[in-house]
Amino acid sequence: MSAEQLMRDALAVCAATKRMDEAMKRNDKRAMQRELSLIHEASQRIMVEARTLPDAGADKPAPAAACIAASESPTRAIRNLRASADCMAANYRDSLRTFNRFRSSIAIIQKTASFTELPHLLLRLQEIFGLQVFRLVLSSDAYGEIATDHFDTCTEAELRDAGSELTGAGCERPYYMGAPSELQQPERFLGELAGSPGSCFIYPIIHAGEPDKILGYITLLDQDPSRYAPDKATDFLEHFLCVLGQSIIDLLDKELTTLTHALDDLTRVFTRGHLMRQGSRLVREAEAHSIPLSMLFIDLDRFKPINDTYGHDAGDAVLKVVAATIKQYARKDDIVARLGGDEFVVLLPQTDLPGADTFRRRLEEGFSELDLARIVPGAEHRAIGASVGVAVRAPKQDLASLLGEADHDMYAVKRSMHAEQSAGTRTKRLRRAF
Repeated sequence: MSAEQLMRDALAVCAATKRMDEAMKRNDKRAMQRELSLIHEASQRIMVEARTLPDAGADKPAPAAACIAASESPTRAIRNLRASADCMAANYRDSLRTFNRFRSSIAIIQKTASFTELPHLLLRLQEIFGLQVFRLVLSSDAYGEIATDHFDTCTEAELRDAGSELTGAGCERPYYMGAPSELQQPERFLGELAGSPGSCFIYPIIHAGEPDKILGYITLLDQDPSRYAPDKATDFLEHFLCVLGQSIIDLLDKELTTLTHALDDLTRVFTRGHLMRQGSRLVREAEAHSIPLSMLFIDLDRFKPINDTYGHDAGDAVLKVVAATIKQYARKDDIVARLGGDEFVVLLPQTDLPGADTFRRRLEEGFSELDLARIVPGAEHRAIGASVGVAVRAPKQDLASLLGEADHDMYAVKRSMHAEQSAGTRTKRLRRAF
């Protein structure tokens, strides 16, 4: 009966495996767990039963002879059956390890709570799966405002053009599986590693609510040419990357929502509220670790006449250009905020007084190159001037006090400029008088 039972269990494993594949496509976790338990129990029996079969050298009639082809001797059939059982058990163990690895990775993904954790998550997944590359490329049209500093980006048109190389007949989403060298545009997916040997799997990120819109690609690269060979099964991998892609979209959308409330509608720099929240955190870090923290307070010169002469649309255009100029000179961790009107603030982490003064000089040089006539059609040719105050946080000083000190220094700079301009005007009048 052992050989007959082994055959029944082998067939049961095959049937349960097929049902589990279908459950995975439906993302039915309860059904997947049920079928996995059946596979586990049957496979355990297979391994026990295979050990109880007669040795290859024995030549005794087997009870399972009725199940064996007439042209095959019972001993050979039993030997082949046991070999098949051992192979099936080994395949099962490999599948179970793969399944558990995917399952534990999905648990890690689901614990990722913020966009800032995403780069670390991808590195962690790269380690878990032993990959050379676990790369993410995102749409600059959809996520450029938050993703450019952390990931490679392409326009949606470029992503769609690159996606024309993906295949996968019969799948809900196209994918690429094979050698990087077979791609026409490998740099889109692999960047500097476009010429790497091995095999890769490329999977699109698609929003559930916008199935025709490609938001990015996930690329896995392994040095083994056979790992992602076209003849390999992809059910587990596709399901895993689908979950990962949706989690990435959720994190990005959450970050965009937060950012939308944190950004000034006109200039797209941070609001005063965001400055106070994040600035307070930086003050606490500076106090705890005794690191410098500086602030620039920027107030435009002669801004009101622009509004009065050319209208508020012209004033808005100037504010946008000024904000873009400040952001151009700011570092990644600096906080650029608009307090209101024509007043801006730049919070400079880990920056002492010489560093803040250097930033101020560079910013003033940048402002001096802005021509009002190029920003506002029909306006006079003149530079966009600004008074820039600097303050460096003292021990125990809070954010509000630092802001007040920078504001005070800005007004001192403005009074000094007015005094110099007035002195220059008087000198010119005296020269004309004589």
